[in-house]
Amino acid sequence: MTTTEHATNVSLVKLLAICCLALLGYAILLSFPLLTIYCISALPAAFSPATFDVTLAGVYSGLVALGVAISYHTFTIKFDDHIGIPLSRDKAPRLYDYLDNHSSDSGIFCSKIHEIQLSERHEIKLIKVPVFGVPLWSKNVLVIGLSHMQALPKKSFEETLTATASQLILFRHPLLHWLSSLHYVWEQYPVALRTRNKIGDVFLADFFSMYSRLYKRLTMPLIRKTQLKGDEHNHHIHNHRDLLEGIQMEMAAEVYMRHYHWPQILKALYNNNGALPNDMRLYADIPNEIENKLGTEKLTAIFTTLYEKPSFGSPCTPPLRQRIQKIGYDKMTKLKPWPGEAASCYIERDYPVFVEQMEKRWMEKYARSKHATQQNIPKETPRTKTPTASPATEPQL
Repeated sequence: MTTTEHATNVSLVKLLAICCLALLGYAILLSFPLLTIYCISALPAAFSPATFDVTLAGVYSGLVALGVAISYHTFTIKFDDHIGIPLSRDKAPRLYDYLDNHSSDSGIFCSKIHEIQLSERHEIKLIKVPVFGVPLWSKNVLVIGLSHMQALPKKSFEETLTATASQLILFRHPLLHWLSSLHYVWEQYPVALRTRNKIGDVFLADFFSMYSRLYKRLTMPLIRKTQLKGDEHNHHIHNHRDLLEGIQMEMAAEVYMRHYHWPQILKALYNNNGALPNDMRLYADIPNEIENKLGTEKLTAIFTTLYEKPSFGSPCTPPLRQRIQKIGYDKMTKLKPWPGEAASCYIERDYPVFVEQMEKRWMEKYARSKHATQQNIPKETPRTKTPTASPATEPQL
C-alpha cells in the first residue's frame, strides 16, 4: 500500500472507534434528558401509598427538577449560522439553478441546501448547523470561499460544487458523510457555549473544545475520503478530461492562495502597520492573479510539487496523485495559467458589492485578532507553509 493510499484508508477498528466517539458527544448532550425521563417514570412508584418513602420521593423530585433545568439549558443552545455573507437566490440565480438541477438529477433522495454563504476563507464545504442544542435536526449551509470562486474557471468550480453537493444524496455513503459532517458540528459547540456564557457553559465549552479537536484528528482520513467520493461522483457526470484539468486547477489555486497570495498580504500588512498599499487588494485582483503572476513554468513546478509531496496542500484534501488515480489517470496534464471567471459568472451584477463587503469583513476580523499571534496573523486566514518564519520572509515552493 502506498503512502497516498494509506492517507485515506480507514480500518474497520478505527471506523468503529470514530462511531463510538461520535456517539459520546450525543451521550453527553442527552444524558440529563434521559435521566429526567427515567426519574419521571419512577415518580409514580416513589409516591405510591404502598411503597411511599419520603427520602426516595424527595431524591426523585430533586433529580427531575435538576434534569428539566439542565435539559432546557442544553436544548436551547443557539448556534450562529452567519458563517459568512448570505448569498440569496436573487443575488446568484444561476448558482441556485445549477444546484437545483444537480439535486433533481441525483434523484428524490437528496437533502436540501437551506442556505448559501460566502466566506473570507479559501474553501468550499457543506456544514450542518444544529437547529437546537442536540444535533438531531440540522440545516445544511453551503459555505463557499469567495476566493475559491474567484480563482477557478466556471467549469472547474462547477465540478467542486457537485462534488460537495454529492454529500446530500441520502443513500450515497451515509455513514461516511454523517461521521465527517460531525467534525464541523462539534466545532460549533465551544463557540456557541462561550457566546451564551451561562452557568455551566464554560465547563461544557472546554469539554467540547477538547473533544472536537480529538474528533477532527481522528476523522481527517474520513474527510479526505469524502472528497475522493465526490471525485468519484463527478466521474459519472463530467467529461473525464475536464475533470482531470479541474482537479489540478482546484489544487493549484489552493496552493497559490495558501503559499503566495495570503503570505504576501500578511507581509504587506505587517510592514505597513496593518494597512495595505494602494496597489494591493485582498480580493479584487484574485481572478487574474494566477494568469498574470504564474507562468507556465511556475505552474508546472506547483503541479510537480503537489504530485510528489502529499502534505503540500490542505490537510483536508487528498493528495493530487490519489485524486487523479481515482478518476482513472496516472499522470497530470499540462495546463496554461487561466483567468478565474466563476465568481463574476455566478454572482453577476452584485459581484463588486460582495468583493467590497468581503474585504471589509476580512479587515475587521484582522483588526480584532491582530494581537492573537506574534506575527499579527489572523486565525481566519489560511496558514502559510512556514508559520514560524519572519513575516518579511516569503514562503517558497
